[in-house]
Amino acid sequence: PRSQRLEASVGPAIKLSATTRLPLLAWREGEAHPGTAEVAGALALAVPLTTLAPYLPGDLYAPKGQLDGAFTVAGTLAAPAFEGEAALQGGAVTVVNAHQRLTEMTLKASASGNQLTVTELSARSGVGGWSGAGRFTLDATPAGGATAVPLWSAWRLQTELDVTATRVPFIQPLTPAGLADGHLSLRATQRPGDTEAAVVVDGARVDLTDVRMPPAAAIPHNGRVRIVDWTGRARGPDRLFMGDDHLALTITVAEPVVVEGDGVRMRIGGRMGLDRTAERAEVTGGFDVLEVEFTLFENRFTLRRGRLSLQGGPLVTAEGDLTAETARLRDPDAPPKAAALEPVFDWLAEGDVVGTYVDLAIRGPARRPELVLASDP
Repeated sequence: PRSQRLEASVGPAIKLSATTRLPLLAWREGEAHPGTAEVAGALALAVPLTTLAPYLPGDLYAPKGQLDGAFTVAGTLAAPAFEGEAALQGGAVTVVNAHQRLTEMTLKASASGNQLTVTELSARSGVGGWSGAGRFTLDATPAGGATAVPLWSAWRLQTELDVTATRVPFIQPLTPAGLADGHLSLRATQRPGDTEAAVVVDGARVDLTDVRMPPAAAIPHNGRVRIVDWTGRARGPDRLFMGDDHLALTITVAEPVVVEGDGVRMRIGGRMGLDRTAERAEVTGGFDVLEVEFTLFENRFTLRRGRLSLQGGPLVTAEGDLTAETARLRDPDAPPKAAALEPVFDWLAEGDVVGTYVDLAIRGPARRPELVLASDP
């Protein structure tokens, strides 16, 4: 056979048809490369987001809305060219870890050649909202390498995304609730097994209130329970930036973030770098607290030194898992110690309490920081 046709559908939500012209016998004999095969196809979308609920990350709950779109593809398997548009109207989803629900979600995107352009991206969040735009560029095969490498083995995806927050609620346990503004820029390049990303934050501000969210009850931990993935490998608890591929990430606060309210005034700036493989994380730099005044035990303190960063170190032990290490880190009788990729504090403040000079140190993992007080006299 010299041509192939595929037709598939998922009810009325997704309809796909594709035709390729690949001489299978010549390919089998090594006389033809699949990358040179012509392709033509079409994709129609009318997807209720409720049907995607079982496949979303656990942090996303109760999606609503519908994604409609139509796309075509032409060219070759090594260099497909796409055309079409897609739109989401009336979308909504609950972001569990952010303790808020996004509503009035809107997405408009168009494809041309090897680029997908997001012209409109917006959502309401409490009294504020998000807006943004972006572009994704897919190089399915290196330039001039349609037959030099196996099909789709050296793809590259470039991402350019800009998002602006306007009066978005900031709600986290044990910290004052507030409203956040700011702009975030993401530039990333992904290849098989490798991601390089740069995030820049500017114009950010958080206005705090005197409202605090109580902490949720902790999930009991049993060190005898061993959790394994589908490969049979045991791992420690999931943490931000965990993964099995290589990640090179930089986060830069171009303009200091201003945080004010509820007896606190601070500015935070700096740059943090992360180089992570499946086995180990290397962290450089961090975010420095430039100016801080806060109230503790009804007394005023001024920060002399402050840094927030991530802990580096091994992500798996020599035995291949972190189960025993995780149990030890969570031992309430042991000194607080951070595991790899956990946020860590290193703050030193001073204050005058009833004529007594007091040093206050806050250090260790964010989930269980250590508070140390010293006075003179």
